[in-house]
Amino acid sequence: MKFGGTSVADEKGRAAIAARVQATFEMDLTPVLVVSAMGRNGAPYATDTLLSLVEAMPTDVRERDMLASVGEVVSAVLVAHELRAAGIDAIAFSGAEAGILTDGVQGNASVTEIHPTALFAAIDAGKVPVIAGFQGVAEDGRITTLGRGGSDTTACAIGVALNAAEVGIYTDVDGVMSADPRACDDAEVLTVISAEELYQMARSGARVVHTPAAELALSSGLPVRVRSTFNDHEGTLVTDIASYRPHAVATSVSHVDGVARMRVSLGATEGTLGHMAAQTRVYRAMADAGVSLDMFTPFGDWLVFSIAENVLDRAAEVIHGLGLLHQSHRGLSKVTLVGAGMHGVPGVMAHVAECLVAAGVDIYQVADSHTTISVLVPAEQSATTISALHAGFDLGDGGLKPGEETTSVAESASAESAGQAQGAADRSEGLEDSPARDIRDRVKERFGERTAEYRASAVHSSGEDLELLVSLVQAGPGVRALDIATGAGHTALALAEAGAHVIASDLTEQMLAEASDLFASHGFEARTQLADALDLPFEDESFDIVTARMAPHHFPDPARFVREVARVLAPGGRFGLEDQVAPEDAAGAETIDEFEKVRDPSHNRQLPVSEWQRIATEARLKVQRAEIFFKPVEFDWWTSIQNLDAEGKARISALLASGPESALEWYQPSFGEDGLVQRFRSPHLILLATKTK
Repeated sequence: MKFGGTSVADEKGRAAIAARVQATFEMDLTPVLVVSAMGRNGAPYATDTLLSLVEAMPTDVRERDMLASVGEVVSAVLVAHELRAAGIDAIAFSGAEAGILTDGVQGNASVTEIHPTALFAAIDAGKVPVIAGFQGVAEDGRITTLGRGGSDTTACAIGVALNAAEVGIYTDVDGVMSADPRACDDAEVLTVISAEELYQMARSGARVVHTPAAELALSSGLPVRVRSTFNDHEGTLVTDIASYRPHAVATSVSHVDGVARMRVSLGATEGTLGHMAAQTRVYRAMADAGVSLDMFTPFGDWLVFSIAENVLDRAAEVIHGLGLLHQSHRGLSKVTLVGAGMHGVPGVMAHVAECLVAAGVDIYQVADSHTTISVLVPAEQSATTISALHAGFDLGDGGLKPGEETTSVAESASAESAGQAQGAADRSEGLEDSPARDIRDRVKERFGERTAEYRASAVHSSGEDLELLVSLVQAGPGVRALDIATGAGHTALALAEAGAHVIASDLTEQMLAEASDLFASHGFEARTQLADALDLPFEDESFDIVTARMAPHHFPDPARFVREVARVLAPGGRFGLEDQVAPEDAAGAETIDEFEKVRDPSHNRQLPVSEWQRIATEARLKVQRAEIFFKPVEFDWWTSIQNLDAEGKARISALLASGPESALEWYQPSFGEDGLVQRFRSPHLILLATKTK
């Protein structure tokens, strides 16, 4: 049970807390409390008030964290006293005393471990633990704070550590709202939302819970309820996606003000490695300067992205230092429509555009995922945008079901989602379902016949993408590495050349023999293992690095593959993936999979970036980097490596020529006078994710 600053600020609030705690005993539950600092800026022990004591004097971040943590400690002690006065035995804990360890980052630390021995001892002694939120301790004993709103994260982390039945976040509002009521008069309390929706709302600007807390709820499946301390409103239940069925296309609309947009001229032609290299220089320089990028989109010779307006000058200096030209636009807002029900439902973006055109809103940029659509708009039109989307999607009335046709599509999508969830459960019993077995058999047959071609392939054996992947996973001496679906062994060899102890695994014996020969030709002794990517024959936490390159589009169950990666990775381990990716729209993705299967029947499915990110997050991996780059491909080579005949080449060319605009834009094929494709660009994703310690 987490209680916010307004709940602990006065006697009325603390009496309400005592009543809440007493009620949990009557329900035969065991309460554990987390508290924030009392009140808001100006109140004696509010965090901002405490920090204002030293703001005019030189100080350091360690001392600021020491001072900032005091407010929550005061609250914990006072609430424990109030509970005892009400006849409830209680004991106060600082974050350190509660066993909360962090990564040591001052001012914005992440929880890395919790050792709840003292909490369990208090519970066993019949005492109610009252924990100071917002804080923990680094390995060297320094007090660290978790960032504004960090008491939410404390509560969720404690909930996970104690295997709690539910985390209740008690505040001064009735629950999670469909929009910011200060920007939309029609905002209403939501009854049930998914953890994914809560996470997207939090990261899109909604002031509901601390974003890391929402991420914890998403990754752990821990039920969270947001409700008022002061009334009996049931509030908002945040539940895991397996037990949640969206009843509407969209759930809420969030916004972030103070946004700027930059357009950077990369000085290189789109679709070339030079273009990707220029992007990478920008990404790295911005990261090194502490500038976080959002809504980044390369198009033509430009890279466009949004950033917080208060770092625009710093970003401009970075771009100038790279010798690149740029344009910038201040005074924007990012408004995000959130809803787990929009995935796979056609027409959602069209309806967003119609709503905003009708409201006279200018859209500068759009970004989307399976559960969000974000638009960049002038700041002065932010409230108009929020109200237009709220009304247009009937968020205040329980959610848009636009017409019988769209309603049936949404219901079908929900039913399909339920079927997929059941199918995943069925597959967890084994790997012998017929479709998966058929795909594996096709992979073994086709790749077992083409080992020499893949060993000789320059696309697989070298390139800046291979160098980048090896660099990102930090291969080095003594590192334990696993390369999954190694093929002819090029990625495994690159890891070995960096000093790693590598096991190269593959589904086909012929490929493993080719990999062994490749290793021997470079003076290395290969360690190979026949293995299915969905059922790895290795112990838990066996590897520091796991890689998979240009193969996962063959896997029949990508989510299971990533769960296996997470299982065999040691805490802090790194997962590096490179694979062909699909566009985010379903029509373009289906066309691309169709023509890939003409060339190679063992192809299963190319995933969009957002789906890889979701799968990694659900496997409790933290995505650190996800970048798309485009590899130029000669059509004749690409088809010859699979011995495709003239009829197959003509069919692929026809599919691309007649496909949806999104597929054409994604691959940008050039055609000869005979109507056959001559060359195209192959979109690849490089993703780096880490396993939390």
